[in-house]
Amino acid sequence: MRVGDTTDSAIVIRGSVLRVGTHAAAGIGHVRVSPGGAICRCGGRGCLNTEVSIDLLRESLRISHGPMSLRDIVSAAKGGDPGCQQVISDAGAAIGSALADLATALGPDRISVGGPLARAGDILLSPIRDALEARPVLRGAEGLLGAGHLNESAETLGAAAYVFDMMSLVPMPDTARGGGPL
Repeated sequence: MRVGDTTDSAIVIRGSVLRVGTHAAAGIGHVRVSPGGAICRCGGRGCLNTEVSIDLLRESLRISHGPMSLRDIVSAAKGGDPGCQQVISDAGAAIGSALADLATALGPDRISVGGPLARAGDILLSPIRDALEARPVLRGAEGLLGAGHLNESAETLGAAAYVFDMMSLVPMPDTARGGGPL
């Protein structure tokens, strides 16, 4: 799962991204978490993306802290700023609730959380872990949640993997498989 300007996820089975049609399964950013929430860019109301967006975090802190970048928010939270810690913790609780629903239904072996907001570490991960542990079927699943390790490379590697994955869905002419000149 990636948490940044949007919240996205993918299901990986035996090293391959699970696809439904032409889209990756588990688009968690568009799972409804707040029925009366803000309108998302997808047209839906109350999507996870609207509840944990960088814009929402910034707006929540604007009056008390002035304009802040996500990097500023994470840095201040790690430095002990209670307001910045609160908005990140709230985002973690919303993400945790959606992830707990998904994990209850799918029973994953591992959930990795990365992206710019994940740099907040346990400030974000603890409420996610609490939400997972609150579900009886997930209780005691040691090691289920962890921090992603790709950092800034995640988007680039994900885009490259997507291109290669999409190439495998496109039928190649016989000449491209060594059946003659192109």
